[in-house]
Amino acid sequence: MVTRWSAVLLLPALLAGCGERPPPDPGVVIVVSLDDRPETLADLEQYLEANMVVPEEGRSLHGGDEDYVKSRLFDAFVNERLLLAEAQRREIQVSDLEIEASLGLDNGEEQPLGNATWQNARRRLMIEKLLEQIAREQSAVSDDEVRSWIDANASPGAERRVRMRSLMVDSADEAEKLYKDLKRRRLTFDEAGVVQAQDPDRQVSVEVGWDSLSEEVRGVLEGLRPGQVSRPVAQGGGHHLFLVEAWLDGDPSQAELEDRARAELSARRREQAYQALLRHLRDDSKIRVKPRNLPFEYRPETGA
Repeated sequence: MVTRWSAVLLLPALLAGCGERPPPDPGVVIVVSLDDRPETLADLEQYLEANMVVPEEGRSLHGGDEDYVKSRLFDAFVNERLLLAEAQRREIQVSDLEIEASLGLDNGEEQPLGNATWQNARRRLMIEKLLEQIAREQSAVSDDEVRSWIDANASPGAERRVRMRSLMVDSADEAEKLYKDLKRRRLTFDEAGVVQAQDPDRQVSVEVGWDSLSEEVRGVLEGLRPGQVSRPVAQGGGHHLFLVEAWLDGDPSQAELEDRARAELSARRREQAYQALLRHLRDDSKIRVKPRNLPFEYRPETGA
């Protein structure tokens, strides 16, 4: 029988027990709402784990601030979800066979249906198809545009050129792992393409003028010898590694100039279309961030 005094003695223990609540389930904690579509802490944590690069010893995070880096990844997470919703609105479909191919699975292997890797691959392929659809919607580069580009970019005299191949990876973390394996010669560039289920047509050698490359790409290529691979560069929604095959001197032919002009103008047009779509989606969507539910201090990008 519980007496008055025993009840008094038990009261502190009961009160202490009331204060020890288990942490909330990340699967029900909402970090952002996009047009009333909730995105949970569990989804964000999975995204951060896949894309957060741990710096090597002696190197600091970009911006020198983990909260800043995670804030930029959170922005990218929101962009991904907006693009995915647009792909779903356009009824873009991805088959299980396409996912198997992208993951390098054989038909006889057990399909990891419902697992994070499978779902991530589905989202990535849907967004890739969306961007390909946007690219097809762009008008072809005209001959007048090509001539204008050549007039503005073809400098007299010999121009430095580089023959190289590229490999695009979705995850920044996976790009860093591949770079380290390539640098340590644990696998070849061709093998890296197979690991990533990269379309061989995308890995053909191309000759490009040094001045036609972006400042970021020039920065990772500068100083590399033939046979060396660049550090990953974030560009056009992916992370790219470049294999330098040769440095070339001499004036490019007219045909080479025209090919380079069309490639540069097409790439620029695709990037502009991608950025325009992203701005449209962000402007037309109700984005409600829940800063208190984020596992870091969210810092909006300056000027955003």
